[in-house]
Amino acid sequence: MVAMLMICMAISVRLYLERIFDSSARLGLEFSVLGLVAVVFGGGPCFIAMVLCVLAAIVWPTRIAENTASVELVFLCLYGTVIALVTDFTRRHYQRDRRRLEEQVALFKSRLQQASSSIQERSEARREMERSLHFNEAKLDAVFQTLNEGVVIFSPSGQLMETNHAVRPDNHDTMASLMQPPFHTFQNLIHPDFTPLLPGEHPVFRALRTRQPVRNVEIGFAYPEGSIAWRLVNARPVFAEGGNLLGAVASFFDITERKKAEDALRQAHDLSEAIINTVPVIVLLLDTMGRIIRFNPFMERLAGWSLKEIRERDWFETFLTGTDRVASRDLFHKALFGETSRGLTNAIKTKDGKILDIDWYTVPLKATNGKLIGLLCAGRDVTDLKRAEALERANQARLRAILDTASDAIITIGFDDRIQSVNVSAEKLFGCSAQECIGKDIRELIPWLIQDKSEQYLARYLQIYPTRVTGTSRESSARRKDGSIFPIDLSLTQIPQPPLFTAIIRDATNRKELERQVVEVASEEQRRIGQDLHDTIGQELTALNLQLVDLADTFNTDPSAAAQTVDRMNRTLQRCKRELRIGLMAALFDLAERTRQENNINCTFECPETVALSDNLVATHLYLIAQEAVHNAVKHARPQIIRITLEKEAADGLMLRVSDDGIGMATGALNSGLGLRIMRNRASIIGANLSIESAAPTGMVVTCKLMGIAHEK
Repeated sequence: MVAMLMICMAISVRLYLERIFDSSARLGLEFSVLGLVAVVFGGGPCFIAMVLCVLAAIVWPTRIAENTASVELVFLCLYGTVIALVTDFTRRHYQRDRRRLEEQVALFKSRLQQASSSIQERSEARREMERSLHFNEAKLDAVFQTLNEGVVIFSPSGQLMETNHAVRPDNHDTMASLMQPPFHTFQNLIHPDFTPLLPGEHPVFRALRTRQPVRNVEIGFAYPEGSIAWRLVNARPVFAEGGNLLGAVASFFDITERKKAEDALRQAHDLSEAIINTVPVIVLLLDTMGRIIRFNPFMERLAGWSLKEIRERDWFETFLTGTDRVASRDLFHKALFGETSRGLTNAIKTKDGKILDIDWYTVPLKATNGKLIGLLCAGRDVTDLKRAEALERANQARLRAILDTASDAIITIGFDDRIQSVNVSAEKLFGCSAQECIGKDIRELIPWLIQDKSEQYLARYLQIYPTRVTGTSRESSARRKDGSIFPIDLSLTQIPQPPLFTAIIRDATNRKELERQVVEVASEEQRRIGQDLHDTIGQELTALNLQLVDLADTFNTDPSAAAQTVDRMNRTLQRCKRELRIGLMAALFDLAERTRQENNINCTFECPETVALSDNLVATHLYLIAQEAVHNAVKHARPQIIRITLEKEAADGLMLRVSDDGIGMATGALNSGLGLRIMRNRASIIGANLSIESAAPTGMVVTCKLMGIAHEK
């Protein structure tokens, strides 16, 4: 708008000057007017306008002189220029002062606003502080009153000023009297060592006296009935800003349960220490690297090392051999992270080089924060146990071998009447395997052993008749797997530990048959002996009768010949006596003579010294054994020579031997045949030992040895 106004003014001045002045004067005036306008509206170009006016006056003097109006106008321009300069100067100073004043006013307003804001902020902060203070006071009072820990405020003189709910008398807490005078209540206060607490030792009065905090003092209050309540007391003096003592604040916490727990923990610790130090088991603690932290005295005695000597040593390098170190260390790391390690056995080396077998049980130890501390190991010395187990296994194997090689069937029976084990002979005897027999009721194999059908008959019968079941041998019958019944000789014995019955069973079939055959043979032998006696004694008695008739005639006709007749009669009587009661030597001699005469075999009898037996039963069985041996040799061996030998051995021993040079007998025939069984049975009757062996180079030797016999003098 200012530019448009200046353009309009310039156009108007131009039109006016064209009517008054010529072109040259008009040019100067134009410059002067423009300068004036510039001074009024701009102020800056006034100096240029004045210069232009002067220049117009100099350039065009004639024109100016000729035209008075131009001069006036020039002066008017100069005057206007001066006025413009003064006006411009005044305007500039006014504008500058105005700007300064405006700046100061703005600065004052800004400072006023800042002061107002600060006052407002401080007011808000104060109100906030007051609200916070009231809230904190309420909160502190709530905390103060709701604390389970007793809080007591004292004056500088030790007088009770305020307490919270935990120590008020209506709470029936005896610590209210503990915290305040009169001092005679201190007679019930004690130290942790149960010595009396003196008034000057109370934490509150110590804090007031020393002006220093007193912390964590344990005080006990002894009740009249004997119980003790324990408190943990803290006291702290309170000072003003100037350092003046305002009083003291004391707090206490009921630690009765904690003390009980600590006592229980201490007792448990003492008990565990006593157990660790006295138990005959290794107790070992290793850190996470496998280093030794601790072990008990039993380990010291067992290994020969003291804890001081090898503390923090590597367990695996110190106690284990090279082959076990790697495997044991691997198991150690697995056990640290919870893998079960129970009943693992390895060998450790003691200080003196002895090797011990240890059975280990382990558990990882952790702190309360869950951090792994190490591994706790309990070890049991099983060296002797391992040896005993090995010996037991050897004994069991030996016993099993003995049982399996025994010719008699052996069955173990539990107190529930069920079979627990059988040997090989029992399997063969009954025709069933051990698996089939074990678990069966014994009545399935020996039905006549237990007539009662109730359970645990053997155990109950043993309690009533302890001597009727065990320790004796009896005849009974048994049943095989195929159902066949056969006679047995049964011997039942009780084993106290473990509670078992042992049944020894022998097949009596052969014995029964042998007994029958022996009875038949004995009957036949008795018949034959009777017949022989009848024939021999009858003949001798007939001869003796004739001799008596002859003696009667001799006494009448020739008395001198009567003596000869009497002598013949005496010899006849002696022969009858020998036939009626013949000795073993004579009988064997007669056996040899009859064998030689009847079979045309060189049969001899040898007896280096006289043998006279007082036991006719022994003599009879020995004679019959010799007779059977000679009979078998004649019948089966086709010998050329048979020798019968009878001789004493030691003081009370006797040996009968029958040998031949025949073809001998097959190995299988030595254990079979009726005659051989009869000889063995006769030997067993008199307690003799009978052996049948092959002779070198050919033939057989039958030997019967007997000990503990009585000889006639």
